[in-house]
Amino acid sequence: MSINLAFRIAAIAGLAGYFPAASAGPFGYEQGMTRETVKKISKEVEDYKSTIKVIRPPNTNETIDSVYVNFSKKSGLCQINAFAKPLPANSIEREFTETVQALSQKYGKSQINFVPNGNVREVISADRWYKAVLEKKGRLRSIWKGDQQHSLPDKLQVVEVSAYVTDQFPGDISEYLPPVTLMLSYWFSNFEDCVSEAKAERSKGL
Repeated sequence: MSINLAFRIAAIAGLAGYFPAASAGPFGYEQGMTRETVKKISKEVEDYKSTIKVIRPPNTNETIDSVYVNFSKKSGLCQINAFAKPLPANSIEREFTETVQALSQKYGKSQINFVPNGNVREVISADRWYKAVLEKKGRLRSIWKGDQQHSLPDKLQVVEVSAYVTDQFPGDISEYLPPVTLMLSYWFSNFEDCVSEAKAERSKGL
């Protein structure tokens, strides 16, 4: 299962020619695409105010639960967040490691760290990261950033994969072995347009 998951994530993210796609970008999407274009090339779509939820993007398979595509009114598609289906707790280290390795084939070396929740005050050493995820103390992430020395493909600014525990799982799964979610995030070079528009929206009427 682990090898299949890593390969399939690589394929849907645009790392392998496993599925036909509308573009070479992540999940078949490109920076600046309009809402209408995304809806046209996707299946099982739910349209929200600034986000489109897609169950079946152009590049997809059974390991992905849903993909959220965010837009800027000014410059179109600016961010993608994709959620894999929950994984067994005892597979977290293998799945996270192999997924990072698969993505590194395209994006190069990443920075891996643990991001604690706001209420966590203890220092969590690297040898306890996976256990801390299962204890719901935060999320483990691997991040790739583009800069002047190393630019990312597909007009990407940041790529991130993170592992964390979700509370939304079937009741027959033990509370001592909560399932883990892997989330893949892609920030394009126009992401600041999304950020500034969201801030402007929140400040209306204040």
